[in-house]
Amino acid sequence: ALVVHASTTCDSTDILAPGSFSWHVLSSLTDEVTTFSNGAAAPSVAAAGDGVFGISMTTRRASSLQ
Repeated sequence: ALVVHASTTCDSTDILAPGSFSWHVLSSLTDEVTTFSNGAAAPSVAAAGDGVFGISMTTRRASSLQ
């Protein structure tokens, strides 16, 4: 499995809301998508502009480029 975690400081916590177009794109390209804020899984998110927001993506698909 390939797991990618990316995070940054952010002014808003609704950047990648479940059900949004961005969420659907990432969900189509990976097997699992989750978000987190300040080390906690969403939805227990800190106030807007108060910390770190991130996304974790996992794929278990075999590459077709082998």
